[in-house]
Amino acid sequence: MQEIPTFPNPPQLDPSQWFALDDFRQLAGRLPDHGGLISFVTYRALTAPDLLALLLGCGACDRALLCSFNVSEEAAGFLDGMVTEGRIDLLDVIVSNSMPRLQAGGALPVLEAMTERLPNRVRLRLADVHAKVYCLAMASGDNWVVETSANLARNSRIELFTIWNSAERLFWHAEWTAALVR
Repeated sequence: MQEIPTFPNPPQLDPSQWFALDDFRQLAGRLPDHGGLISFVTYRALTAPDLLALLLGCGACDRALLCSFNVSEEAAGFLDGMVTEGRIDLLDVIVSNSMPRLQAGGALPVLEAMTERLPNRVRLRLADVHAKVYCLAMASGDNWVVETSANLARNSRIELFTIWNSAERLFWHAEWTAALVR
């Protein structure tokens, strides 16, 4: 079995960076600087697709790596628009191999159509994953990494998010997923 690389604890676990998000606007001005992170819990105030829209609103994305157990049709359509408009240059999507039986129609046909239409810019893999991590290497030099309990779908559950702005953390996720996106 291949050894999975480990990542050390964050150099700073400052409790002032942990908060409950009750309103989407609370994220304004709270995104971490390079090397920083924030963690929060939310109940309906923010979903993973909302967070991706917020981060992609910060500028162009050179490469996005999205690993999720499930993706909603709405989120797939949003990603299709971001790639088509040139807001995401290269997109790797890894979803659970259980997703086709979980959804009738839905996101999978949208994602498959993207890979056929844009084979040099979009890669889709079905794998035995339950992880939810969204990595965005931005043209600005920001390296957003979202580690979360939330799938790329809307729901009415309590969800946990940690947002890193870390090239090292992004590289770590790119390393463990590399075999999945070849």
